[in-house]
Amino acid sequence: MLVVAYGQPELLERSLSSVRELRGVVVDNSSDREVCKVVEQHGFSYLAPGDNLGFAGGVNLGLAELGRQPTTPYVLLLNPDATLHPDDLERLRSAIRADDQLAAVAPTLVSPDGRTEPTVWPGPSPAQAWAGAVGLRRTPRFTFLNGAVLLLSRRALEAVGGFDTRFFMYAEECDWQYRATRAGWHVAHATEARAVHVGGATSSDPRRRLRWFHTSAALYVEKWYGRRGATIFLIGTAVAALRRIFTGGSEQRQAHVLALRLAAKNLRALYDTGLSHPQRGPGPQPQPD
Repeated sequence: MLVVAYGQPELLERSLSSVRELRGVVVDNSSDREVCKVVEQHGFSYLAPGDNLGFAGGVNLGLAELGRQPTTPYVLLLNPDATLHPDDLERLRSAIRADDQLAAVAPTLVSPDGRTEPTVWPGPSPAQAWAGAVGLRRTPRFTFLNGAVLLLSRRALEAVGGFDTRFFMYAEECDWQYRATRAGWHVAHATEARAVHVGGATSSDPRRRLRWFHTSAALYVEKWYGRRGATIFLIGTAVAALRRIFTGGSEQRQAHVLALRLAAKNLRALYDTGLSHPQRGPGPQPQPD
């Protein structure tokens, strides 16, 4: 089991309590003493890198530590704001045991008040951005699983490599799953399994989360579609945001305005230095495709 935490010891306490029968590691990007206490109380390994490595960097550091511990065929990647009942964990295990080419399996995510959240998302692409821009529904060529709760195959991790640390937050699970599918693996949504997910609880700044979300999506498109594809994607994102500013509700207008500004900012960065962030943090690096 692997958790990447950043503060919020109360949420982490609930998360670790739900998987108390497992062994694993918590990577604390906040190096918070209260987080350390919670982890030690539950008997998990605690790692504080001394810097915020981002989610991908934290995952890679945790995977390196797990590689030095007694191995299991699977690694449960669990957000600190998510809880998973043992019966639902067993459902995930059953699903991945039944298919030796399954790289990752995710449960249905529900909010604390019982509302179902999206588990399967379309991968960012130029076509997907323009479908949103003109208000069309399309079947995406690639979909990925929300990374809040993922059971990963260790064989797939060894074959595909770790997470790409250029993604500081968001899109790293999408990128890893895309690399896995390119290598012949696939992913699945175990609809019968459920996990409770608070969502966004480890960051108190929604504008900051939105900035990382849009920038990481653009970085993903630049990585897989090149600068030309990223240009088309960002223009489509800007057009979609502009349309929603005038047609959407007033409660979402600020978010759409920010999305428009971010598209313009990322487009300038794309032709200046590129969108790739410097490699951050130790641990295994992604293998080239």
